Amino acid sequence: RETFPELCQLRGAQGGRAIFSRHRLHYLPWHDRAILLDVDTPEDYQRLVMEG
Repeated sequence: RETFPELCQLRGAQGGRAIFSRHRLHYLPWHDRAILLDVDTPEDYQRLVMEG
């Protein structure tokens, strides 16, 4: 919630990395590596579906 206003101001291909570098990170244990998938476009999604 703290970063939402800054994220809403991003335009185009800007990533959120610069925003997150200014804020404290919270780490949570997670056992599903699918959380690391990057799906930005319909083509990315289609590739993911085809790879199963």
